[in-house]
Amino acid sequence: MAADKSTLKTLVRVSLAGTVVAGPLVCLSGLSFLATMTLLLITSPLLLIFSPLLVGAALLVSVVLVGFGAALGMAVVGGCALLTIVSQVRGQGGRGGGVVLERLKEDGGVTDDDIDKKDI
Repeated sequence: MAADKSTLKTLVRVSLAGTVVAGPLVCLSGLSFLATMTLLLITSPLLLIFSPLLVGAALLVSVVLVGFGAALGMAVVGGCALLTIVSQVRGQGGRGGGVVLERLKEDGGVTDDDIDKKDI
């Protein structure tokens, strides 16, 4: 029986300690919920009144972001194209590198001395 009494005392003490710790946290949680619901109640009419404006603004922002994305994609493609052209002219390209200079040499428009002087 002595073991049961100490276990009962321990259980009561632990329960009291849990209540002391958890009680204020539950109260703060309730206050936070109350504040959230109050602000939602106050702002709901404003949200309903201004919703057409907010939808329009959201659509405008999304269209602008799509435009910037398209511009970025075009800039990347243009940069890659420019690098490919430069590497072909300089003869450093992988497949068919130097094709432009070889064709200019064949046509007689450029000689090896011209290439060395201009340092293409």
